[in-house]
Formats: sequence, C-alpha cells, structure tokens
Amino acid sequence: MGMNPRPLIRALLIDVSGTLQVGVCPTPGAVQALSRLRSAGIPFKLCSNTSKESTQSLVSRLTAQGFDIRDEAESQGSKEVWTSIGAVKQALRQLGRLK
Repeated sequence: MGMNPRPLIRALLIDVSGTLQVGVCPTPGAVQALSRLRSAGIPFKLCSNTSKESTQSLVSRLTAQGFDIRDEAESQGSKEVWTSIGAVKQALRQLGRLK
C-alpha cells in the first residue's frame, strides 16, 4: 500500500505573535524567511488576534522591524495583515455602522 501524497500547499496563514516576533522583537531569521516566501511567489497572509493593537499599528511596527509588508487598501481586497480589530471594523462597515 502506497502512502497518499501530501496535498499541494496553495497559501500560508502565519500568526505574527510567536512566529514572526516574540514580544516586540522579530524572531531570528523571520524577516529573511518572509522575504524568501515573497520571492518564491508563495501567497501568504499574516494574522494576529491581539485586541490591544490596530492593524495599522501592527503593520507600522513590522515594517520598522524590517519586514516587507504590502498592506494595500481594504477595498482592493489584498490586505496582507489581518487582526481582530480589523475584523471588527470590517464587520461594522458591512452592517452599515461605520463609514
């Protein structure tokens, strides 16, 4: 009996806290690893469930640490960073309670 081949990985969802950084410091090699994923054309999204920091604040901090974050406008649907605060903001917009 042969083993089933592993499914092809189509994209990665990467948690920021504990993976790309611990506290406010990038984990060793994380900046380079993210750069290699981008260079290889592997699609990815970054996520954080922290409720203490806005998406923009997190993006600014990651960028200041050397990460190449390309977080385009929400209307284009190409955000690379998803946060719990951003999810609430999007939900309120969809409900018509936030402009």
